[in-house]
Amino acid sequence: AIRGMTVATFSKQGLSNLHPNEDRIAHYADLNAELAKGPHSAALTASAPVGATPPAQSFFAVYDGHGGSRSATHAATHLHGNLAADAQQWRKQPREALISAFGRTEDELRAIYEAEQGKERSGTCACVAVLRGRRLLVGWVGDCRALLLRSESHTESFVQLTHDHRATDSREMSRITKAGGQVDNGRVWGSLMPSRTLGDFPWKTKPGLVADPEITELEIGPDDKYLILGSDGLFDVLSNRAIAKVACKMNSSAQKVCNEIVKEAKKKMGTDDCSIVVVQLAGS
Repeated sequence: AIRGMTVATFSKQGLSNLHPNEDRIAHYADLNAELAKGPHSAALTASAPVGATPPAQSFFAVYDGHGGSRSATHAATHLHGNLAADAQQWRKQPREALISAFGRTEDELRAIYEAEQGKERSGTCACVAVLRGRRLLVGWVGDCRALLLRSESHTESFVQLTHDHRATDSREMSRITKAGGQVDNGRVWGSLMPSRTLGDFPWKTKPGLVADPEITELEIGPDDKYLILGSDGLFDVLSNRAIAKVACKMNSSAQKVCNEIVKEAKKKMGTDDCSIVVVQLAGS
């Protein structure tokens, strides 16, 4: 982990009482230690060059479930472990390993769906960040979002690292229609607002809805202060700029920044579940 890095999380059910909170969060400041306990630990050890120490790695994720919480819960407990399913790929091609981890998680959810003869109909959006040394990889499906907040010396105090996968987005709408799918009333086949998800198999019998992640890759610089991951329950009530304004004036720990952002979000809290991960990139 980056020296001085701190992490804070918050997740709360929306004002709707129709269902419990379907969001899930996963975070491992020391991803290497977590993977060493996982099912692929032997392969990781066997594939390591003699005497080599793996680079410090951290993992952060927000999963925004819908139609139930099972898909989000499964992703939160399995996707990070799936990073190392191909040990060599994980070591040498982390970007490809992240894409593969989404694919393996989707395959696992499909196996559950088929084993239960279609009874498990839930799905989840996902936004995943892997920090390897100072290299940041972000992979996502759906409309969870990642923001990088920078010091005031920058002309722009934030960079959105993700692009919302929603059926109303022109890029996604074009992809869906080219694949032979339809967008009706701002939803894929009139059903789902997110246009990429894990799970949701009843809606994947026709073209349009996919589980293919997009990836953003960059180097963390000295002016990068905070990494924010959040579900749309956060970003639907607070703009990127509003979040950056709260965080960048504080110059404080992840927990204090998280508390302030949550305080602002609660003033406008909607019916959707709201989740946030704040990573203070201290020592950057």
